[in-house]
Amino acid sequence: MEGNTGIRNWTCLMHRARQYELLLLHMTSRRSALLLASVMFLWVSCSLSPTTTHAQFLITPASAAKEPSWGDILMDSSASGLLALEVVHRDALNSPFSSTMRHGAATKEEVHRELEKRDQSRVFAIQKQLELKATAAAATTAPPSLTDPVKPGISAGSGEYFGTLQVGTPPKTILATLDTGSDVFWLQCEPCEECYQQIGPIFDPTQSSSYTALKCSSPECASLDTYQCGKVSGLCLYEVAYGDGSVTVGDFSQETITLTSTSSGNPFQIPQFAFGCGHMNNGNFGGSAGVLGLGRGKLSFPSQLQALGQQAAVSFMYCLTDRFSNPTANSHIVFGESASITPALGIQYTPLLQNPHLPAYYYVGLMGISVGLAVIQFPVSFYLVDAATGNGGVILDSGTSISQLTELAYISFRGAFQAATTHLQTAPGTALLDTCYTIVSGNMSTVAIPPVSFLFENKVSIRLPPNNVLMPVDSHGTYCLAFGINWTGNFSIIGNLQQQNFLIEYDLTNSRVGFLGADCAITQ
Repeated sequence: MEGNTGIRNWTCLMHRARQYELLLLHMTSRRSALLLASVMFLWVSCSLSPTTTHAQFLITPASAAKEPSWGDILMDSSASGLLALEVVHRDALNSPFSSTMRHGAATKEEVHRELEKRDQSRVFAIQKQLELKATAAAATTAPPSLTDPVKPGISAGSGEYFGTLQVGTPPKTILATLDTGSDVFWLQCEPCEECYQQIGPIFDPTQSSSYTALKCSSPECASLDTYQCGKVSGLCLYEVAYGDGSVTVGDFSQETITLTSTSSGNPFQIPQFAFGCGHMNNGNFGGSAGVLGLGRGKLSFPSQLQALGQQAAVSFMYCLTDRFSNPTANSHIVFGESASITPALGIQYTPLLQNPHLPAYYYVGLMGISVGLAVIQFPVSFYLVDAATGNGGVILDSGTSISQLTELAYISFRGAFQAATTHLQTAPGTALLDTCYTIVSGNMSTVAIPPVSFLFENKVSIRLPPNNVLMPVDSHGTYCLAFGINWTGNFSIIGNLQQQNFLIEYDLTNSRVGFLGADCAITQ
């Protein structure tokens, strides 16, 4: 978090932005207006002192930062009533999904290439969802049923973080993909008419005494985007289709789920939780048992917890560990009323924005990025969504690793960063990352890089830790700026790499998201 420097930078940014907007209003030439719109993306130097030296950019090692630990936050007496899931990243050394665990030792180059492929698949899927929404009004399709053929999926591209929970009676442990871009919680279920290969046994509802298939007349069934009634059974048949062609079809049901109480550490059972019991599942879901939707809809995981009386407000928060410096440390996500904990710690809130074409996703007003003493300010068209087309806007996403900006925004940001890192030795880039450096020591704390901050609506300034700015891409000391261009669509994404070592609170009741720097690796 930044003090007076961040406030003065913000004031400068807002002043410049207002000047540009007033000029744009008086433009009569379309060519001139377009030229000025491009100029608005150029980084604005809001110098606060006449000179800038590398010494001002020295980064304090993470271990010296005085930030609250995740364990301290949960040990607060007001944290009682929260329910937790342990979270593991796909590439963590102790992850059953990592290439190291499944195929033996993998090089850093191989791991990074796979990460970039997953990211591109994810961004493609989001863009495809937008395109499908745009054409939905002009086309009418019959709702699917279990007898409909399932289209082959291209690549789900989802599956960066996985949560551990228990389902059924007796409880069975499963690992599900955590996804802030979808709503429905679903699992692969026996009997499988078509299932992909997952790690661990597939859930068998016949072995659970608490399983109930929902009728088509149930309110839960009516909340689905796509469903069909069984002609004989009257049961609710669901479908969840992803933008890349991946799909799950099955019985919409209720089951008992088990989480962990943060106050006692004991299991906490929640009966009658609605979920999809998928009998036909096609796509590359990364070997997980299914998807746990954390989106904004009525059937999402946090919304159901509130509806079932397990929390007073629709909210959840997570703390993602720095997986480069702590490759074996797990992350955590908790559900419940956290408003009594976070304000005293200095959390900063910015409003959540909405895209009517992608209602499950969390959009935020990223108004600019500061690099050292320079501020790159973005026009309103960058961070606000076009309600007619769904284009534009900035998604805060758990399923994408590397942040991706629209072309002009990225070029402006990259230019400011390169101007402040001329003292570093450059290196070749990758398929997605084009600004790379050689850091022979492999120790980021010994390198001078400019501080980078996100500037959100409501005057929120979030300074990124150095490992959220530069990421290792090989075993030869190559570190790259962990940002790229979204060549697929006209929207931007804040990826999970930039979310590491922040407590991020999604307060859906008040339509806001909070950021607080924290040591996410410490849990005791």
